[in-house]
Amino acid sequence: MASERLWILRNGQPRLQGAHCGDCGAVSFPARHGCIVCGSAVQTIVDLSNRGKIESRTQVGERIVCEIRMESGPRVMGWLESGELVDIGSSVEFAPHENELRFVPDV
Repeated sequence: MASERLWILRNGQPRLQGAHCGDCGAVSFPARHGCIVCGSAVQTIVDLSNRGKIESRTQVGERIVCEIRMESGPRVMGWLESGELVDIGSSVEFAPHENELRFVPDV
């Protein structure tokens, strides 16, 4: 069930992909063979929202890594593209770079 990439281009726009459980309705990222909530194998690959809010963040060298709660539900770990420390609760948008999950502050 897991896709080779964590995101795809759809209509020219990058989209994160996750899994929706057909039994309990949970949405997870990345897509998995089984539901992280109920263990069901009834999973469908879905596009996730590109927007979310920072729940936690830390500085690693000169880069900022964040845990982001996406509007569609799951948490995603990614780099903050600006490299500037932003407030917890700040809105961000998915902006991939090569194979990295990167986010930019939502203005």
